[in-house]
Amino acid sequence: MQLQRITAADDSVMDFIQQLYEASFPIEERRLFTAVKELLLNSQMRLVLVTNEARAPVGFVIYWQFDDFVFIEHLAIDAAFRSLGFGKKIIQQLLEGANGCCLLEVEHAHDTDSEKRIRFYQRLGFHFNEEVYFQPAYHEGGQPVPMLLLSNSSLLPEKLAQFIKELKQTVYSIREPL
Repeated sequence: MQLQRITAADDSVMDFIQQLYEASFPIEERRLFTAVKELLLNSQMRLVLVTNEARAPVGFVIYWQFDDFVFIEHLAIDAAFRSLGFGKKIIQQLLEGANGCCLLEVEHAHDTDSEKRIRFYQRLGFHFNEEVYFQPAYHEGGQPVPMLLLSNSSLLPEKLAQFIKELKQTVYSIREPL
């Protein structure tokens, strides 16, 4: 497995990433892909292509690098390559560079796939945070989406609140009044 950071909106793999992105996440849980391309200029956002040993694309991850933590925004593996360990290897590599903490959002368990997704993250050491959490709307006029916020380490409520504030400001561009 190889990871390749994508930094240009015209990279030849963007069609693969866009198709997988749009097929893997419902519209309320993702940006328009033009916005993803614009975020390539943001130094904290990382769009990383995942390839197999033959250098064929198998998936991608979008994550955000903060001083105190890493936030995994989206992770998707092409259906033909699932259950081959790619997702686990990606998470393990991200955890190595996470400065001790990694956060991610996952939908509430409502079907077999969502239950499997939650168990996958739990096997990798993630656990639920007690905080009621809503993913801010990606689209103007959209509604926040109830999600579970998972982390790989226990967080004091004050630290979790600080991380959520940073997510809202940086990832979702929400400015809260002072």
